[in-house]
Amino acid sequence: MQSALAVQQSFSIIPVTEGNEFAANMSAWLKSSSQNTANKYGKLWAAYADWCGLHRVVGLPATPDTVAAYLESLAGEYSTATIKLKLTAISTLHKLAEAPVNPALHPRVTMTMKGIARNQGTRQHQAGGLGWAQLRLALAALPDTPKGKRDAALLLVGLDSMARRSELAALQVGDIQQSIDGAGSILIRKSKTDQTGDGAIKYLSATAMQAVADWLAVADIESGPIFRGVDKHGNVANNQLSDMGVYRAIKKAAALAGVDPAMFSGHILRVGAAQDMATANVELPSIMQAGGWKSAAMVARYTERMNANRSGAAKLAAIQGR
Repeated sequence: MQSALAVQQSFSIIPVTEGNEFAANMSAWLKSSSQNTANKYGKLWAAYADWCGLHRVVGLPATPDTVAAYLESLAGEYSTATIKLKLTAISTLHKLAEAPVNPALHPRVTMTMKGIARNQGTRQHQAGGLGWAQLRLALAALPDTPKGKRDAALLLVGLDSMARRSELAALQVGDIQQSIDGAGSILIRKSKTDQTGDGAIKYLSATAMQAVADWLAVADIESGPIFRGVDKHGNVANNQLSDMGVYRAIKKAAALAGVDPAMFSGHILRVGAAQDMATANVELPSIMQAGGWKSAAMVARYTERMNANRSGAAKLAAIQGR
């Protein structure tokens, strides 16, 4: 993630005048944002700065025409959702720099964004899900090695808890609690939607609990991070597995399960769990609680194909035998 000074220099900002708190504002924003958000915005800002440099225009503070031209250059290459995110990043940058006018709010820019959405459409590509049926195929194909046992535990905990990559990486041994029936729970201390760290307790099946126990035993882990790096010789690291390490383990499992690479995303376990619940007729509030969603919109998008199979048209076709 770029520092406030680096961002400032990237845009050749007019020397900060007295009373301008850009660096302080950027520092405060970084402290209040998750690492993933900070990294994502850093890349978005860097891409915008590169475009501004290439076209020899001032990016901060920018004119509405500059921002509109930037958005138009993205049309056709990026999805509408991605272009909207890039515009949000530009808006945030101007707010942090205390620019006198935020070009992202100008009618010229909002109309340009509306035109792009109309021409391209707003429907986002939906990644596939890795539910229990497919996950079993991946688990059966994993090697009986320390890394294989780690990945099995990681995948099962990910499916049950519907935790995000950063949340899985941050799990600690002390966060697990087993119930008398063999199932258990785990504490997600901080998440994308819980930046204040109130925490959330998530259910783990007996299968997931046993996989975690097997991994901890073979890795001789008694405290600290649950999921850790494992080298090609089977040596287990002391530090927690990185977000990218979690991503690679999930991507490998998806490949083993025969998932189309074009349908893969880092959220594939969350999507799969939501789809499994919808197929099992689990109530919407319960799916939202399990996934930590405050809005039903995301659940509806993840499960729309499952819901289509239970629609009035599907029921009528079944009654009519067609």
